[in-house]
Amino acid sequence: MNNSLGSGWNRVQTEWVIGGLALIVGAVVAIITPNEKLVSVTAYLGACMLIAGIINIFVYIQNKNPLMGAHWIIADGLSTAFLALFPLFNGVSHSVLIPFFFGVWELFSGVIKIVECIELQDYKIRGWHWFAAIGSAELFSGISSMLKPVDDLIGIHVVVAIIMIIQALGFVFKIAVFRHLMHNKSK
Repeated sequence: MNNSLGSGWNRVQTEWVIGGLALIVGAVVAIITPNEKLVSVTAYLGACMLIAGIINIFVYIQNKNPLMGAHWIIADGLSTAFLALFPLFNGVSHSVLIPFFFGVWELFSGVIKIVECIELQDYKIRGWHWFAAIGSAELFSGISSMLKPVDDLIGIHVVVAIIMIIQALGFVFKIAVFRHLMHNKSK
């Protein structure tokens, strides 16, 4: 496997595209499902989360040495994969729990990305500000999703779709800054 800086598009970026697409599929499922039927699709949403989490775990395993911030990628992957098990296997019995569950996931992920951006900034990695931006958006949307007025205003299904889209944007930012995250072993 060649992870050199000059190799252009990389397998990791392809894996992150797949993770982002899985989350976009989840967003589409959420947006087309009416609030009162959202409980019936939580397993599909959990499966989309699980795919995204597993991809980050694979990226860590395959690239932990040359990838800056790899331990935050595994933290995000593990928390996403473990949290995905709840809607995937236990289901959600009431629709009011859905925004709370996805909000908790979004908060975990936001905190992880904020801490990751601080580390990347300390290492002077270009693109760290994108992690700050998406982490801040995750924190804001995670908190917002737990507020009943927000759920009532835009609908639970829209709240879940927004969370999935913001999570997918996290993958887009990782793809965009990937070459800056790689250690150059030839130095």
